[in-house]
Amino acid sequence: MDAKTTFENIYSQEDPWNYKNTISDRTRRAILLKHIEVVFSDGSRKSVLDAGCGEGYLTRDVASQFDAEVDAFDISENALAIARRRNPHESIKYFQLNFEDYTPTKQYDLILCEEALYYLSQEKRISAMKKFHDSIKAGGYLRLTSIISGPTRDGNFFTFDALKEIVVSNGFQPVSIWPSVIKKNFFEKVVYRLLEYINKVKPVGSALISYFARQTLNRSLSNCRAVSILAKKI
Repeated sequence: MDAKTTFENIYSQEDPWNYKNTISDRTRRAILLKHIEVVFSDGSRKSVLDAGCGEGYLTRDVASQFDAEVDAFDISENALAIARRRNPHESIKYFQLNFEDYTPTKQYDLILCEEALYYLSQEKRISAMKKFHDSIKAGGYLRLTSIISGPTRDGNFFTFDALKEIVVSNGFQPVSIWPSVIKKNFFEKVVYRLLEYINKVKPVGSALISYFARQTLNRSLSNCRAVSILAKKI
C-alpha cells in the first residue's frame, strides 16, 4: 500500500489522532505556538508554509494567532477536506501534495514540519530538507518537530542526535530546542487519563493547559518522546 492510500484510509474518519479536544494535544499546540513567537516578534506580517498539515489544527492556530499568510499541504485529500471544513481561515491556502512532489516556487519566513518528516526514508528526508532550505527567505526559520523514540525497524523514527544532524547538515543553525511531548511516569499517566475523561464532558480551561505546558517545558530533553527544533537558515 502506498503512502497516499495509507493516509487516505487513516483520514477516512475525522480526527484519527484524537487531536481536536484532548488536553495532551492542546498542551502540545500551546507549546508549539509559543516556540515560534520569536519569528513574529517584529510585528510584520509573515508568510508560512505548513508541510504535512494534516487536518489543519495548528495551521489555523498560526494563521489566527499571528495573522500570518499560510500555505499548507498534505498528502491526504481526506485530511484537507476536513481542514477546509473544520479549520477555515481567509489567510490559509490548502494544497494536496506529498513531499516528493513539492517544488519550491516561493519563499517563506517560516516553514513548519510537524511530526511528518519521520514518515520518509532517509533519502527523501534529505531531499525535503534541501527544498525547505531553498524555500526559506534569508534569515528565515524552519521549525521541525519529531518523535525521538529512536530508529524503528524501517529506520523511520529519529533519535535526538539524528534529528539535530539533519537540521545542521542541511544549512540550518538551531536557535532553540524545546520539549514537545514528555514521557509520563505512572502517576502522571493516571492523572492525565482521569483529566482526559473529565475533559470529554467539559473541556478544561486554558489555565490548566498553560500549567501543563510549563511542566512540559521544564522537562529535560532526555525525558521527551518528541522535541521541536527552531532553526535559522544560514
